[in-house]
Amino acid sequence: NKTRLEDYAAALSERTRIVLAVHPSNFRIVGFSAKPALKELAKLAHANELLCVHDLGSGALANVQPIASMTGDTVQSSIASGVDLVTFSGDKLLGGPQAGLIVGRAELIDAIRRNPLARALRIDKLSLAALAATLRLYLPPNDPAEKIPILRMLGESESSIAKRARRLLKRLREISGVDADIADDVTYSGGGALPMVELPTKTIRVTADGVSAGALARRLREAQPPVIARLADDRLVLDPRTMLPGDSKNLLNAFREALG
Repeated sequence: NKTRLEDYAAALSERTRIVLAVHPSNFRIVGFSAKPALKELAKLAHANELLCVHDLGSGALANVQPIASMTGDTVQSSIASGVDLVTFSGDKLLGGPQAGLIVGRAELIDAIRRNPLARALRIDKLSLAALAATLRLYLPPNDPAEKIPILRMLGESESSIAKRARRLLKRLREISGVDADIADDVTYSGGGALPMVELPTKTIRVTADGVSAGALARRLREAQPPVIARLADDRLVLDPRTMLPGDSKNLLNAFREALG
């Protein structure tokens, strides 16, 4: 699992046009492993009159802690390393619609834009509008750590989650037939981002009189809007980290309907 700069250099041939580095956004290589730095790869590519492209995958755009320390790379740090093009997702850590983005040297971006395939692969206007709206939230005076839901969720402190969990627990216990408590747990981001990263959280574990955890989960999924929970040890588990402001009212109404 050790790949050195010399391995890249030995693989170059007259057919090579690009040196590609792929960020492990949905997997991790651990243990006896190593890889060259982006800056080294860019220098190697340019010394051989080649392009260096970095597929950043989940696409962290803002240097927001603790997300930046989890990913190790941001779009800006990739560009600063000297690569020519960076590709990344519009959803995942960026927080927008599903799309693919390419940034880098202006002349290369212009060539890509003029390629006939660009028209065939472009996103629709609604997705483009959603992407533009998301990107505007990264501009001052906005704070993306607060404005972008996925960044707010990943960055929320355990103490803040515990406070919200206690408030929600009190309201849930007011519903007839509900028994619930708070437990220490971990959150996983999922969706092809931050593999193996465990975020400490507080979850609410729920049981209901006369209703199995699976049946309760199904009823909640059928609510409007649907409530998606997970199951563990025959109990329904809710993670307040994933709840947006205002979700509590809908969640409580869904429980009342499910158990009514």
